[in-house]
Amino acid sequence: MIISDLHYLDERQANLLLKKVGQRKKYRLITLLMLDAGLRVSEAVSLRFENLRFREKLIRVRSLKKKDETYRDVPISSRLLDSFAA
Repeated sequence: MIISDLHYLDERQANLLLKKVGQRKKYRLITLLMLDAGLRVSEAVSLRFENLRFREKLIRVRSLKKKDETYRDVPISSRLLDSFAA
């Protein structure tokens, strides 16, 4: 399958999405994980606390699409870090 037309949210659309989510902590956090860290929905909802490295500002994400256990480290943005702290 070849995807020829990828569409990304621009900054205005991303801010509108966050505004619609409002201050509901769980949904804001999941939305920021997808927007700022680039996680897929399945990766965001299956994230575990031991995958978070706050000192290094990294998230260790396990690839759910591959049969073997592969990981990638994703940086945590400042607004995502603030959302974790809230």
